[in-house]
Amino acid sequence: MENLIILIPVAIDNEKRQRNLDFVKQYYENYNVSILQQDCSNYFHKAKICNDAYKKNKDKVIFMCDVDCIVSHDNIKKGYELILNNNNTLVYPFDKVDYIDPEEYHDSIDDYRNYLVHRTIENFPKKLTLHKMLDYIIGYSDAVTNLDYNFTDNGYSKPLGFGFMFKFSAYNRVGLDNQHMLDYNFEDLERYERCKKMNFNIEHISGTAYHMDHSNGIDWGAKVRSNKSFIKQNVFEYLKIINLNKTELESYIKSWPWIQKC
Repeated sequence: MENLIILIPVAIDNEKRQRNLDFVKQYYENYNVSILQQDCSNYFHKAKICNDAYKKNKDKVIFMCDVDCIVSHDNIKKGYELILNNNNTLVYPFDKVDYIDPEEYHDSIDDYRNYLVHRTIENFPKKLTLHKMLDYIIGYSDAVTNLDYNFTDNGYSKPLGFGFMFKFSAYNRVGLDNQHMLDYNFEDLERYERCKKMNFNIEHISGTAYHMDHSNGIDWGAKVRSNKSFIKQNVFEYLKIINLNKTELESYIKSWPWIQKC
């Protein structure tokens, strides 16, 4: 997979985040990996950081992977081959997620890999809905009540975060990462809805993404989660995307200054 690059965006906001970064660098040591690190003194504009990196790797198959996530090598290979066969594909190299704490199994990289191979995996447990996400993230679902957009309370039975694979030329046509989404929360749902509406081929590969435990740092993560304006803007953008028809969405994407004009 010489034409594959793994991009890992990160802001180090606590010790566990650094621990997870150190681990994924070991886990992906045999790949071409680029760490996209941002100072966490301000909000983490993940979409812009990633888009800038995507543009530097136009000719590669890109795997954007969260710093707290690892995926089996076999599934990365399967995702790579899917994209080589059809560039117009967004691949999630997993269809379920398991939450783990590496500190229990961190004596060696080999021990941890052995643990991953033999662990019994449960399917992704629940369907995520917008109300549930709001309850979980900011503690109040009535935030939706006063929004001007109509929406159905969409359910997502498969994980849409953690990482995804694509070719730049195809992903650029559907807008790249949406830089109107600030920080994180709802950006993964927005991406999925936008790509689906633009007739992008979306594939989940059978397998598990392992999400490593971390806390939200006092200096950055906790501050951002308490700032509801970030999340409110992301909710508005997400609802805007799901309420546009395909023609309206195409026109909206063309107005985005970060996409590369073809």
